[in-house]
Amino acid sequence: MLMTVLRGELAVKQSRALIRTFRAMKDYILQNQGLIEQHNYLRMSLQMNEIQKELSTVRQDLQSYGSLVMDHDQKLIDVMEKLNDTVRKSEISPIMLDFSKEEVQREYLFLDGQPMKAEAAYISIYSKAKKSIHYVDDYLGAKTLHYLQDVQSGVDVTILSDNCYNKLRLSDYQNFQTQFPKMPVKFITTQKKAHDRFIVLDYNTADERVFHCGPSSKDAGNKLCAITEFSDDAVKKSLHDVIANMLGNPALTLM
Repeated sequence: MLMTVLRGELAVKQSRALIRTFRAMKDYILQNQGLIEQHNYLRMSLQMNEIQKELSTVRQDLQSYGSLVMDHDQKLIDVMEKLNDTVRKSEISPIMLDFSKEEVQREYLFLDGQPMKAEAAYISIYSKAKKSIHYVDDYLGAKTLHYLQDVQSGVDVTILSDNCYNKLRLSDYQNFQTQFPKMPVKFITTQKKAHDRFIVLDYNTADERVFHCGPSSKDAGNKLCAITEFSDDAVKKSLHDVIANMLGNPALTLM
């Protein structure tokens, strides 16, 4: 933390030493995977990812420090570039595929290729909405609403679903409203026009973002699954049009 605010030759030296230390830590973890339980290795790897984000700010500060960075050898910059892949998919995939351990099976999914706790993944996506959230999923549950807990004030939430098997009950929604009275949710049927699950943030605005969800949110983390954001404009436009069509469907009545 001090490295991000201090200036001077000593601060630069300490920055360089800490970066090398974390690089050594990563190498040690990779070389000793056999001595570490896989779910602990996953946790350590995710923590290293967080450390890398912090070190990225150090790099920016060092680059802005002008002449001192120019006097450094290029190794510092090279090390920081290598740290960008602190936890590679090739390193983490074998762990995610080992579903013999329930603590791994029930917690994690892939968000844009990176492992993350299922609850954190959904909450992270929803918290980015500025105007609205449209969630398409025919299989709902109480957990579907639970993931909406950190939605920003003033964001409209619409769930498009046929609520197959009636897993989301009216009592579940009433309990949710008791906890979050300022977050009304609108329910609209899909009329069997959706198979997969989708999240659309800020629908019909310049900031519109679209995510494809492998699992229903109520089952996220129970099996190997992933959430991926669409980047192709043509695909996003196609889904936008489908959503526009479904918004004219009858309201969903919870039982």
